[in-house]
Amino acid sequence: MGQEYSSSILGELLSEVSPKVSEKTRTRMLLAWRIEDAIKGKGWRKVDFARALGKRHSLVTKWLSGTYNFNIELLFDIESVLGVKLIVVEGES
Repeated sequence: MGQEYSSSILGELLSEVSPKVSEKTRTRMLLAWRIEDAIKGKGWRKVDFARALGKRHSLVTKWLSGTYNFNIELLFDIESVLGVKLIVVEGES
């Protein structure tokens, strides 16, 4: 087996991240993954997706980084273009 890497600095930094921030980051990354998966599911490249939304390819790359703070209007547009559901409201069937 390979040697495991351990960093006390990384451990210290991660211990300072609150559970709330950690959950937000996790959710953003899952959302980015879901969007990227839907893009691939359509057989598109990022540039095709950007064109369909009328956005720059570099902006789509930023969205898919998992750190972007989406607004609701953009998520609605993405859902429409990709034909997927990204927002689920409680009580919705």
